[in-house]
Amino acid sequence: MEYRRLGSTGLKVSRLALGCGNFGGIGSAPAFYGMGENESQAVALMDRAYDAGINVFDTADAYGGGRSEAFIGRWLKTKGSRVRDHLVLGSKVFNPVGSGPNDKGLSRAHILRQIDASLTRLQTDRLDLYLIHEPDPETPLEETAIVFDDLIRAGKVLYTGASNIEAWRLARAAGLSERRRLSRFESVQNSYSLLDRSAEREMFPLRADSGIGFMAFSPLGVGAPPPARRRGCHRPPDAGASRRRSRRVDDRAVRGGRCLARSTIPNVNGDQMTDLAVQRRFYAEEIQIAANIRSPRIMEALASVPRERFLPPGPWTIRSDGDFGAPPRQTPDADPRYVYHNIAIAIDHARMLFNGMPGLICMAMDALGIGAGARVLHVGTGTGYFTALMGHCTEATGRVVGVEVDEPLAAQAKANLASMPWIEMRHGDATAALNESFDAILVNAGVTHPLDTWLDAVPGGGKIVFPLTAAIAPMGNIGKGLMLLLTKTPSPDAFDVRVLTFVAIFSAVALRDDGLNTEIGKALSKHPFPPLKRLRRDGHEKSDSCWMHAASFCLGM
Repeated sequence: MEYRRLGSTGLKVSRLALGCGNFGGIGSAPAFYGMGENESQAVALMDRAYDAGINVFDTADAYGGGRSEAFIGRWLKTKGSRVRDHLVLGSKVFNPVGSGPNDKGLSRAHILRQIDASLTRLQTDRLDLYLIHEPDPETPLEETAIVFDDLIRAGKVLYTGASNIEAWRLARAAGLSERRRLSRFESVQNSYSLLDRSAEREMFPLRADSGIGFMAFSPLGVGAPPPARRRGCHRPPDAGASRRRSRRVDDRAVRGGRCLARSTIPNVNGDQMTDLAVQRRFYAEEIQIAANIRSPRIMEALASVPRERFLPPGPWTIRSDGDFGAPPRQTPDADPRYVYHNIAIAIDHARMLFNGMPGLICMAMDALGIGAGARVLHVGTGTGYFTALMGHCTEATGRVVGVEVDEPLAAQAKANLASMPWIEMRHGDATAALNESFDAILVNAGVTHPLDTWLDAVPGGGKIVFPLTAAIAPMGNIGKGLMLLLTKTPSPDAFDVRVLTFVAIFSAVALRDDGLNTEIGKALSKHPFPPLKRLRRDGHEKSDSCWMHAASFCLGM
């Protein structure tokens, strides 16, 4: 093992670090607590890493809801003080560890509670490296810098650092520490790989100038080269057996092309199942590029939420843009890697009900700007996959209400979303009074008009996305029209409108009016791509600027 100084400090760290983010969970998401490596698997990984000379163990207070730190702590207790003294043990703070308003972030109160909780779980008297997991825009940087300096002076932390931080913010933190004579961040842990080279633009020059250390997470794009063959990919004869958690490009790399990583869990045929963590990451990037997704929260949700858990057993019936005029296709087998593409998948093959194209739905979610703590209404949840994505974006501090008109699907969605208690599932047609407000509303089926209950439920700045569609008999239950984004203006009777895209989508049940269906068809025939600007609810005479003038609302250009 090779060792390097951590930045300009005298601390020696191994070139490879053991990432413990999947111990007892998959990252910090509550939906995946208890997944990932169990304790015996984590112990085996730690033994192997330590024997190989890796002395950096990286975890976080929120990984697995604290299970990651607890696994490490019990392992350390069995090894004794000599092993502990050889390790550079690092943890991070920021992500939610509870549902309270002060159970996340970088406030003095939260950090002081969490350092003691981490030390207790890790069964140690100090952390060698303590990082902010990501910046907290709601807490002054100075407050965080001071409390980190206090932890060093108290002997609870030896060195501090930052993860997921921008170069400008790191430079500001360094300047603040120098002016206030505080201990500075000595290490940065940011993403860096062939798929993400953004650190080269500003972070690397800043690091070189300041002497701050840099640790790359996800250097293989959250995956690893394949330890087993898959169709068209061949493992080199000198392939090693080390695990992907060692975070390196080793001699298993497939030369001459990309091959998706595969896990070491055998399937029923004795072959190797796909490493879904890697597949989901590529899937997230595929959707980002296809739908121009800007929200990192949606990207993280796509890479984290297991789509196959919201589907019936495979093989699956699928449709894509390339199937126009043709019957649906079927995946070759039940390997879950097939569901991680921009395709619609049947959730009820007998009724030909599909769960929607991720590119389209995620584009709508992106337009809604769903963030942590947001209150979201989702009409037409199906089995709950896209509802789960929105719940991942809101985190446990938010609230998502899902409404599904099909009773079996509503029951299935409720079961699928049981691990996310901030999501409430309801069976209904979404016409009932809501009796609460929402920052964002997404309607997942074609309607002829926005309901007054939806329009009244969003405050100023609130957003609604819905498909306004016309259906004709030969099209069956499919309607065509416009995906619209409404944004509430200060006026209670007006919304700004933007056309997101043209859409063909299943028609909603109980949310359509035959007369309006005809009017939408006429409006689309006259002006199929209207530059809509506003929705008015006040009574007024129809004019040339009215694209569609109805009794309760008017869409104008």
